[in-house]
Amino acid sequence: HRARLADPSRLSVTLELLAQSNSRLRQAQEEIIRRLSIASEVRDEETGAHIHRMSAYSTILADEVGLEPERVELVRVASPLHDVGKIGVPDSILRKPGKHTPEEFELMKQHTIFGYRTLRDTGFPLLDIAATIAWTHHERWDGSGYPRGLSGEQIPIEGRIVAIADVYDALTTKRVYKPAFSVEKSCEILREGKGRHFDPVLLDCFFRRFDEVRHVQALFPDAD
Repeated sequence: HRARLADPSRLSVTLELLAQSNSRLRQAQEEIIRRLSIASEVRDEETGAHIHRMSAYSTILADEVGLEPERVELVRVASPLHDVGKIGVPDSILRKPGKHTPEEFELMKQHTIFGYRTLRDTGFPLLDIAATIAWTHHERWDGSGYPRGLSGEQIPIEGRIVAIADVYDALTTKRVYKPAFSVEKSCEILREGKGRHFDPVLLDCFFRRFDEVRHVQALFPDAD
């Protein structure tokens, strides 16, 4: 028995099978997350392209700010779940083409809490980060965001990253409540929010890699 365990060829095969099993498990996790993301985006009449762009923008930004590769990968996979809590928001509010009333907006803001409660306390790092992102991507650097009014570095960096990626994508694409803005206008709006809405260091990182951001936009356009 000990001889068999010590056989390098058998050990190599065992390790290879284990690696394949882990790879399949990770692929399954990513596919589940992708499908959950699609479910939330379909209700909001957004597109699968939005999911790809969000993931890519967030990955670029996480890499540029210097997160370790393993954490960058977690952000890449988890970021598309940022709005999964919209599943709990009524269609009459989610798809309303005009401005929300104060009461409607309060209900809309609850999607951050719904998403967090759906994803929290699993014990899996991937879903833990997804829960954090869902809860914090509408917080603002100056404390004027929601749902908790966090400010500055009280906001987890994953939430600060996705805040920039999400707003840029919302600005540059057509939504039920607005037309698509030009890249120039969208960048101007982002810069106006520097130090107020957005982490100023992260926003600088975003613009340092802006050629890559534009490449992602070209790769994943919305369907006409």
